Amino acid sequence: MVLRFLPALLILLFTAGCSTKFFSDPEKPHDIHARLQSLEDRIQEQQIDIKHLQTGFQNLQQDTEKLRNQTALRLMDLEMQLEREDFIPGLPPEDLEPEPEEELPAPPPDPVEEKKDPPPPVHDHRQAYNEALQLYYQGKAREAREAFRNFINNHPDSPLLPNAWYWKAETFYMKEEYPRSILTFRQVLENFPDDPKAPDALLKIGYAYKRLDDDTNARFYLQVLQEDYPESNSAAKGMEMIDSLRD
Repeated sequence: MVLRFLPALLILLFTAGCSTKFFSDPEKPHDIHARLQSLEDRIQEQQIDIKHLQTGFQNLQQDTEKLRNQTALRLMDLEMQLEREDFIPGLPPEDLEPEPEEELPAPPPDPVEEKKDPPPPVHDHRQAYNEALQLYYQGKAREAREAFRNFINNHPDSPLLPNAWYWKAETFYMKEEYPRSILTFRQVLENFPDDPKAPDALLKIGYAYKRLDDDTNARFYLQVLQEDYPESNSAAKGMEMIDSLRD
């Protein structure tokens, strides 16, 4: 009876042994290491792709900001070109008549004249200007800009006012804030067109536009420099740049 079922029992034991070996055979260590290495390589590739995307986004932001500045400046320059023939510059501060002051009644004399201390010395406008200029030459753009701003506000009748506006614009140019420097240089042109600093301001406006890769506006201002101030030293310098500009 036992011999009758013996073949079936042997087949059953052989099948169970094969199944156990199939399901329990562990994965080889070198296969696991290869899979981990492959996974790490993919992660590194994805990180590199992310860095490239971040760099591209930053470049896009910079290009957008640059285009926005150039568009704003082009609009202002278009207005200037349209109004140039009809433009009447304002008078320099030294030619403006002061407003009449209201006369007040004189106070009654003191019964006893008291000895008073002499008034403090007035801060000379040239000293204030030289201090601001010294800050510029020391490379302290922000401090120099504030000093020139104070000079403009505190000494509106100084003959050095055009120079102060010019060097205030130079503080922006020093820090590569070219749109702001252009706007400030134009203050010299609009308010002091006959001052020796006017051709210098035109030259630096041309330089600033060149820095912004705007050759069209750079050429325009340098040509105005040649037409309006042909005998100036700045006109000679501007002529050297005109030939290198694209049409």
